[in-house]
Amino acid sequence: MITYVEHNSLYATSLKAASLGEVFMFSLLSSINSIREFITTNASTLFAVYGMIIFSEIMLFFGFIWAFLHMRWGNVSIETPSNIEPFLNITSTLNIGSVIVSFMLHKNISGENSESEKLIGILTLIGIAFISYQGDEYSLLQSCINGNWFTTLFLIITGLHSSHVCVGVVLILTSMFYHENDGSNKVEDMNLGTYWHFVEFIWVFLTLLLFLM
Repeated sequence: MITYVEHNSLYATSLKAASLGEVFMFSLLSSINSIREFITTNASTLFAVYGMIIFSEIMLFFGFIWAFLHMRWGNVSIETPSNIEPFLNITSTLNIGSVIVSFMLHKNISGENSESEKLIGILTLIGIAFISYQGDEYSLLQSCINGNWFTTLFLIITGLHSSHVCVGVVLILTSMFYHENDGSNKVEDMNLGTYWHFVEFIWVFLTLLLFLM
């Protein structure tokens, strides 16, 4: 009977190493999970959720903007809307809203919260005015959504932005409903201001992209 001593030793050594590796990996993964559970708090979870939402929104807009730039560079002679007045009205409306948001946050940081509800109400009216201006802009377009690639991407990008403004108006109304009696709720106002500045930044970039390039 022939016995392969070297093969048996190799098998035993491999089995022993594999067993030790499994024990080591199990201990390592258990330690990592314990550390993650220890350092993960409500604040870090909230920041992670907000961060992923903002990242997904940026990537969503980036996808459509990249498609627009890809088509734009290949079609230099495409006809773009010549009436920029509705866009300027919308941009001015968002700029006024941004000033009000900055003023509201400054008041909250200073501890002067008596005018917060009034400022939030004005911001709500500005959001509704934005949606109204956006509807007027769509009514002035001379082509439909499937007329050409520019109109298609134009309506998709601006419509996506308008939907975010609608979400912002809902958040403002919710903030007004749940606001404290003295008007002091710094966390909600800060989140609201951050969202509004994000919406305004996207719109200013879209204005440069769709009309001035």
